[in-house]
Amino acid sequence: MLDFNCKMLDERGGILFSSNFVAETVEDAIRHASQVLRTSNLSSSSRRVYAFEVWSDASRLFPPPLNAKTVPYGVV
Repeated sequence: MLDFNCKMLDERGGILFSSNFVAETVEDAIRHASQVLRTSNLSSSSRRVYAFEVWSDASRLFPPPLNAKTVPYGVV
């Protein structure tokens, strides 16, 4: 299990709140953060969440930084 932090963001990208959790993979962490976003918007009309980020330590894993180098699918 890996430690992650998800940051829930407002319409300007400001952090509304964050949540620490453990997950087996980055994909599981993204799914968890997505569920937190959905349930947060259902339960609170005053703090609408517009986006989220998934972090591990000091590294943002999702969404990838704009300057991140990506390899097209199928290219090795």
